[in-house]
Amino acid sequence: WKASYRESFSLCLARAFAHLYVTLEIGSSFLEHGGSLYVYSNDSKISLSEEVLTHAENLGVRLLSSSESEDYGISSGMLFKKESKICDRYPRRFAVIKRSNKDKEV
Repeated sequence: WKASYRESFSLCLARAFAHLYVTLEIGSSFLEHGGSLYVYSNDSKISLSEEVLTHAENLGVRLLSSSESEDYGISSGMLFKKESKICDRYPRRFAVIKRSNKDKEV
């Protein structure tokens, strides 16, 4: 992880990376304000847990609705928009993020 990459990209793509909780934390740390994180996934937006959505909010990203995503030409997967600066404590080490997510699922 290089600090020079922090919040410096307008677009981040993820496919078969990790659980959405982990993907959001790592991916959102690369996005500049107003940037987009596209997660190629078969998961339904409706099936997302409250923990994942709360985590996204804490990371400064918001899941766009289907109609908002379609404005960008996205008809499948999930599109998140970076709306605020990420806290300096993120991203945490991969093992810590994964453990934190596992604790919430139990």
